[in-house]
Amino acid sequence: VPVTNLAANKALVIDTGGSVLRRFNPTSTEVKTVVGVDGQCGRVDGLLSVARLCSPSKVIWTDDGIFITDSSSYAIRWIH
Repeated sequence: VPVTNLAANKALVIDTGGSVLRRFNPTSTEVKTVVGVDGQCGRVDGLLSVARLCSPSKVIWTDDGIFITDSSSYAIRWIH
């Protein structure tokens, strides 16, 4: 499971089977879905609330947003 570290003891975790990106806080053990709808495959760039993924595989966090490779659609999704 690809993981990208964030500030404040949080991490982004790809859930390939669920087609979502989750945020994990190891201090509180809270897990929150931040991109996508669990179990629903989609192919949409955009804001966290509208973006959809389909079999995501890698994630990169930059100042310009989150970039996610979508292996089912052979695309790079830009989440901002």
